[in-house]
Amino acid sequence: MTLSNPSDRSAFGEDETLYRSIKALIERSRTQVVAQINQTLVLTYWQNDYLHVDMAIATLWRSQL
Repeated sequence: MTLSNPSDRSAFGEDETLYRSIKALIERSRTQVVAQINQTLVLTYWQNDYLHVDMAIATLWRSQL
């Protein structure tokens, strides 16, 4: 694509700037979403693990009665 008119070049530059801004926004959003999903999965894992440990302790305690 050849841009002979200087105003065409500046318009293309504005499009490029907009493209880069949107791309950066999407990348930051993607990173934040991945971090949030990871945090949720870790918390869910440990809550479930804690529940299993708690149930095991309760079972042992009841067996001692």
